[in-house]
Amino acid sequence: MKERVLFFRPDHIGDLLLTTPAIHSLKKSFPELDLTAAVGSGSAEILKYNPYIDDISIINLPWLARDTKASYIEMVKKIFQLRRSNYDHIFSFRIAAKSALVSYLLGGKKRWGFDVVKSRWAFTDKVPYNTKKHVVENYLDIIETFGAKRENNGLEIFIREEERSNFIKRFTLPDDYVVISPGAGYSPKLWISERWAKIADWVSFNIPVVITGSNSEKSLIKEITSEMKGKCVNLCGELSIRELAVLIEKSKLLISVDSAAVHIASALNTPLVALFGFTDPVQWGPYPVKNTNIVIFKRLKGQKFENSMKNIEVEDVKRAVELFI
Repeated sequence: MKERVLFFRPDHIGDLLLTTPAIHSLKKSFPELDLTAAVGSGSAEILKYNPYIDDISIINLPWLARDTKASYIEMVKKIFQLRRSNYDHIFSFRIAAKSALVSYLLGGKKRWGFDVVKSRWAFTDKVPYNTKKHVVENYLDIIETFGAKRENNGLEIFIREEERSNFIKRFTLPDDYVVISPGAGYSPKLWISERWAKIADWVSFNIPVVITGSNSEKSLIKEITSEMKGKCVNLCGELSIRELAVLIEKSKLLISVDSAAVHIASALNTPLVALFGFTDPVQWGPYPVKNTNIVIFKRLKGQKFENSMKNIEVEDVKRAVELFI
């Protein structure tokens, strides 16, 4: 009888993408495992067509939901539905206490997670969490401890040709363009709108600019475009997550703050310039590190994390972008 595995990752799109190397490595080592990914409805589409996943189950945690309505009653119902499946192994990659509690309530014969004070109690099998290395490497540590071989693959998105064809039919874009994605789910990750406008204008003198964002970011995008002197293609609120992936795949370059777009570009090998401040790129930056991924990170010693993004100047971004266009 096949052993049943649950990957518990009810996070945002970028977090889920950062888990794909672990999914790949586990399934490649143990193809006989029946692997289900328990994920939030707002990020599930990014796993579509992933050949290493047998099933996707939707569970929305209210404290992680952004553009999705989530209730505690529905969450509890889903927990007990999954619990009845009696998984042989449950892998949890969050270190937060509330998510660890959900992992615990999911049951399972074995629960794999990180050996940190606030959540170690929830797991039967624990692996050290190293804040000095990338989270992907930490996730792979869990899979390796389980017995899987660590594969040297990066993040993965699987796009089908019909998705590319449908995108081309729906959107008329120039052959070459740069994507700017200034939004993020947490405000301390944002850069100054006036500086975004200057960068967009400067880039647009050389190559067309496409600005994108979610519905909740429309006011931010409007603020940026209203300060621009030049033109851009504004696709804010127009794209599904799969269409965003195609847009980034076809682009010459992505310029973005720390958001899902950065990890989508990494997965699709699109060159990128990423602006980091609130989060540490050593842990959360583009993976794997390569010469087509440039991270601008200017946190001053002793400075509050939430104030770091203002340290990045327009000239810093120009110097990085000039390497690609």
